[in-house]
Amino acid sequence: MIIDFHAHYLAREHLQMHARAPDGRILGSRWRGEGQEAILETGGIPLGSACRPEDFYDLDARLELLATTGVDLQVLSPPPFMAFYELAGSEAAPLLREQNEALAAVVRRYPRSFHGLGLAPLQDPERAAEEIAYLMDQLHLAGIEILTRVNAWNLDAPELEPVWQALDARQALVLIHPLEVLGAERLTRYYLRNLLGNPAETAFALASLLFGGVVERYPQIRFVAAHGGGVAPFVVGRWQHGARVRPELAHLRQTPLDLLRRLYVDSLVHGAEPLRYLVTLLGAERVVLGTDLPFDMGTRAPTALFGAALAPQERQQLLSGHADLLPARLDLT
Repeated sequence: MIIDFHAHYLAREHLQMHARAPDGRILGSRWRGEGQEAILETGGIPLGSACRPEDFYDLDARLELLATTGVDLQVLSPPPFMAFYELAGSEAAPLLREQNEALAAVVRRYPRSFHGLGLAPLQDPERAAEEIAYLMDQLHLAGIEILTRVNAWNLDAPELEPVWQALDARQALVLIHPLEVLGAERLTRYYLRNLLGNPAETAFALASLLFGGVVERYPQIRFVAAHGGGVAPFVVGRWQHGARVRPELAHLRQTPLDLLRRLYVDSLVHGAEPLRYLVTLLGAERVVLGTDLPFDMGTRAPTALFGAALAPQERQQLLSGHADLLPARLDLT
């Protein structure tokens, strides 16, 4: 059972689901143009023409791709720009509920090919806990996708405790995905918002979870960080040193590396040497397959790096050793 834990889906009826944020920005999905000329914009930022609208919802094409790549199961999550955190919780909740129900319908139709991660309005933690209960207990999704921050809250904000409690109680799978990034005003050229901003933002989120004690308090949550954990695995040595010499980290009962090894990261690092480093640092049991389909920064050859980078037993563990990350009640037979 080869599982892709990081792939995105958006129902056809939600391709133009958007709303205006209080600051005037247009949130969600907007497509300009038709056919091959269609351009996806989110937050006023064009994401390019490599993704076609049908790439997000065409399940026949998705199933064909799974067959050609040897992947048995995709864990689908909405594109991160569909989280609508900037809206009031009462405004975001119905938009997220629509997406969760559409995703659950895909899982019911193709239970052997797709599982799903929904969305919850984390800006309204009590409402988010209710949505988590609904999407996991009633819709039988595997967990949720979260962004690296919730507006002004970092992921260790005390306001988010009801969210972690609801997820921990259900042994939820939680995909951590960047969207809004640190220093965005300096990252406007060369696609640096994605190439540099996303990995740095993910590391910031992981530092918040680790140093803020969330991972220790809620050990039943299966956190998976997108894009190989961003730059976190590559700066963890600096975190280790800081924990030895800085009073700000004196509260840690485990080293930053030991804490990082309690999370999972996906394999999407676009190079054999970075993947080799991830497996050496964290162990193959903490690295899962991820493609980030259908975005152009993803991959349609998810195992191409593995032959050169990994020993056979590591390759087997990474590809087929993570079914237990999905809640036990989800049937993978």
